[in-house]
Amino acid sequence: MLQKKLFSFVIVVSIALLMAGCNTTPRGSVVIDSELPSENTALVMITSGIRVTEYNGIDVSESWYPRNQGRINRVTMPAGNTTLLFNINALFGGGNVNIRVRMEDIMINYNFEAGKEYTISLYAPRAESSTFFNPRQTLILAIWGRAFHDANPGSSYQNQILRSWELGEF
Repeated sequence: MLQKKLFSFVIVVSIALLMAGCNTTPRGSVVIDSELPSENTALVMITSGIRVTEYNGIDVSESWYPRNQGRINRVTMPAGNTTLLFNINALFGGGNVNIRVRMEDIMINYNFEAGKEYTISLYAPRAESSTFFNPRQTLILAIWGRAFHDANPGSSYQNQILRSWELGEF
């Protein structure tokens, strides 16, 4: 009897763990220069809705996204002035409406400081032009001065945004 209960418990826990794993966004780690001392690098978390295609003019589509899989990337890169070219494919929800945002060839330039951590992500606060009958959101790309594990700080941590770009309104 005890063996049956224990077996049932193990099965239930295994299924729960598998289900939990299905809901997580895949994560990856990228190290640009493994021989560079850590005090000369910056850690940058990049959300899954942003797909970097070029790093400082170098095509990184395949190396950063194996098997063409979207994922959160944890990138250890040389500190300094960095240019990233990327595409956006993100889903934003607002009550009963979900909006898919797709943009291509977005380029940013930022000076990442050595020894610091960052997150590059998107968020969509209510737009100034929003009304009760015409709800609107503004799509903002931002760099936060902290590495968020899920790479999705949203608007909750606006006081930690170092730089932001307004990409449009929907």
